[in-house]
Amino acid sequence: MPEEHNRYVTRAGTFLCRVKKPGNGWFGEQGENNTPFIRIPCFVTEDGDQDGKEIIWKGWLTEAAFDRTIGTLCKVFPQWDGDLEALQNDTFSFAGFDCEIVAESKTYNNEKRVEAKWLNAVGGGG
Repeated sequence: MPEEHNRYVTRAGTFLCRVKKPGNGWFGEQGENNTPFIRIPCFVTEDGDQDGKEIIWKGWLTEAAFDRTIGTLCKVFPQWDGDLEALQNDTFSFAGFDCEIVAESKTYNNEKRVEAKWLNAVGGGG
């Protein structure tokens, strides 16, 4: 398995994590329609086979998902007031905050992938 794959979470589960500063910003777009999202890159902080591995949660910023995404982030990180501009201009950062990530395993084009499905407050559940 290539080295790059070893740095990411490899199985489904719920993991205590810490947010790290994204190398390419908090915001991105994905797919043919350039669907906007906010990325929360994390690394697992609990002892075990996934300790130190990375996983990225994506919160979609479409009209249909926007309120839920912002609401989730405000619930998980009460230090943040929902100001997207503060993230954009780097006057606020989620980096260093703790959270829980629920990862699920999916098969896409006959390849197993582990994705962050839910972002939760530590001990808060979904």
